[in-house]
Amino acid sequence: MFTFSKAEPFDNVHWQQLGNYLLKGNRLAKPSNCSPSVYAIMNECWQFENKDRPDFETVLKRLNQLQPHEL
Repeated sequence: MFTFSKAEPFDNVHWQQLGNYLLKGNRLAKPSNCSPSVYAIMNECWQFENKDRPDFETVLKRLNQLQPHEL
């Protein structure tokens, strides 16, 4: 598990509009201290269709393949 942010997620979107915001394909921006490799995995996990998301075993394998500087 990663946690880098001290800000509220989607603080620029009213909670009543969040569902539509996500349905339009919007996602959280990459935190400045998050590597592109980790953010790529995060984005895969946020795919709308569950068949397009990696399973836990795949996520774990990809995280284990990352170099320390990518974490």
